[in-house]
Amino acid sequence: MPVARSGGGLQASGFRAFVAVSVNLAAVGVLVAWQRQRRASSGRRVPWSATARGPAKWSGLTARFTGLPAAAGELYVRPSSMTFRRSFLPPIPEFSEAAELLSLAADALLVDDLESCGDLLVRADLKPLREFSYLLAGPINPEIHRQSHNPVFTPVPKEGRPRMPSAARTVEVFARDGYRCRFCESKVIVKDAHRIFARFLPVEARLGDTNDANHFGLATLTATIDHLVPYSRGGDNSETNLVTACGPCQYGRNRWTLDEVEILNPFDYPPIIDKWDGLTRLLVLKSKAHAVARRPNPSINTDAAR
Repeated sequence: MPVARSGGGLQASGFRAFVAVSVNLAAVGVLVAWQRQRRASSGRRVPWSATARGPAKWSGLTARFTGLPAAAGELYVRPSSMTFRRSFLPPIPEFSEAAELLSLAADALLVDDLESCGDLLVRADLKPLREFSYLLAGPINPEIHRQSHNPVFTPVPKEGRPRMPSAARTVEVFARDGYRCRFCESKVIVKDAHRIFARFLPVEARLGDTNDANHFGLATLTATIDHLVPYSRGGDNSETNLVTACGPCQYGRNRWTLDEVEILNPFDYPPIIDKWDGLTRLLVLKSKAHAVARRPNPSINTDAAR
């Protein structure tokens, strides 16, 4: 009798093991099918030239900047209890580092110290900023964007609606927001600062025709105007719909609403107003910069342009 009970136990144990393996294989199959379907629907227009990077790079960057395992970016399932946040991800330390170096570079340029300015620009050309930008503005990642596909909506007609605000209103919005991204609160710089640096030091201030050919610090920190209600969904250019944003935060949101990506309205928080001027102090060199003979930038493929 004991032997019979032992044999029956072995048979039952073997059957349970077979069932467990079958269930696990079925679960893996469901995950693989879901993953393929998500990848097929994750195409989007990427302004940060992410076409050369694949899912493996995506997972690696997710792990690096979010602290999650590499697989989390691939198999993430968004919990229903997610809370709203200020931005997609907290800015990495290189944002502050680049801002400080670029500020020193601006001071050096203002006193015609091109050697020091060039050295500081090289030090501010931080590749992690490019990688961080790709993580937000590249392929849709549910862990970051809390969406698995592009928004579906009926576009609002463009007739009678200017796409962007006037230059004067843009300046007003940047000043109102303290030249900081209203989402991640990173310091940003005016676009003309990059152009002025590039006029005097085209190699160090890399202003190229592709994202990787652009200076990573200057490009990432360049201020942009973001519509809280996306333009294509009816958003206008009123001051209450416009905020200052860094490139990653703006391009990362695509055409989603704030609610769809679970980001708080930045107007719920006061802007940071301090001595940071977005490098607007360089604008006094604008006329002088135009007088500088334009030297070729080796990062631009002039042959391809022709």
